[in-house]
Amino acid sequence: MKLFPQKQVQIILHRGAKVKEQPKERPLKNEYDIIDWKANDRAVITFYNLEELNEKMDMFKDVIKNWIEFINKTNL
Repeated sequence: MKLFPQKQVQIILHRGAKVKEQPKERPLKNEYDIIDWKANDRAVITFYNLEELNEKMDMFKDVIKNWIEFINKTNL
């Protein structure tokens, strides 16, 4: 989680500190409008206020659930 600058909160989706082979495709099949992909295995979710987070909470939970499933499959 990134808390600075204080105008936003960012959640960083990554696979850990060690460099790993890039997947050929993005691991999340759904198109989520809260994700800003930096690479096929790294992304950032940004919320600018609590209202926005509350509005998109179901989508956020789905992203986190699917990301954890992806990590568990690839880091065996």
